[in-house]
Amino acid sequence: MRDLDDLLTRLAQMPPDPRLDRLDEAVRAGLEQARHPVMGLAGLGAVAGLALVAGMLASQPHPAPPSLGMALAPSTLLGETR
Repeated sequence: MRDLDDLLTRLAQMPPDPRLDRLDEAVRAGLEQARHPVMGLAGLGAVAGLALVAGMLASQPHPAPPSLGMALAPSTLLGETR
């Protein structure tokens, strides 16, 4: 535990990191950048429209897959005729 106390004492005696002087500027620049929207209203409307169309297409009933009929049913492949 004494080692920790010594380390903390030395840390307290060290000068502050010079990067801390630029921290306020970096935070303000980040906040200013976050205020600007990434996508405008036109882009947002386009994405919403695309999602609406995709949802409408996905909700349509799908046609049945092409059927080969009963010609290849397991009972007909065994060679028995009825």
